[in-house]
Amino acid sequence: MPMRFVMVLSALLCTACAVSVHLGYNKTTAEQAYRHAIAKPFNNLTAAAAAASSVCAGGSQPNQQQCYIDTASEIMSARAVVRTLLSVAVPHGFAKANSDLVRGLGIFIDGLIERNRGLASRSDSQYAAGENLISKGLSIQKRALSEYPPGANIVS
Repeated sequence: MPMRFVMVLSALLCTACAVSVHLGYNKTTAEQAYRHAIAKPFNNLTAAAAAASSVCAGGSQPNQQQCYIDTASEIMSARAVVRTLLSVAVPHGFAKANSDLVRGLGIFIDGLIERNRGLASRSDSQYAAGENLISKGLSIQKRALSEYPPGANIVS
């Protein structure tokens, strides 16, 4: 009887070992899938933001009409990032950073929309309010990116 108990216990322990290794593999795969899913939307947002920054106030080639157009493109790109962050499987260790990144992007998008309203209505105060929201959103995004585990290699 005691020998049978040892054999059952050994079988259970071996099963747990196999599950542990499997879960470790899935975690790595999940992190790779997450990084892969967000890479293109983030690259598109970076390109759209670079275009807008050169033509909006303080940029090297200020142009209100082009700022409005490029900001609209930036809004669409930022929304695509948010959609991706909300739809991709989020590894457990990335959950808080992912949530905070979505929150920061939401404020950033609100700021871009407000800035464009200011451009459309020629309202300096509305434009400035949009810029303040953009700065706040970027600050939250920066903090969120620092919340990913070390070595996660998330865009920064």
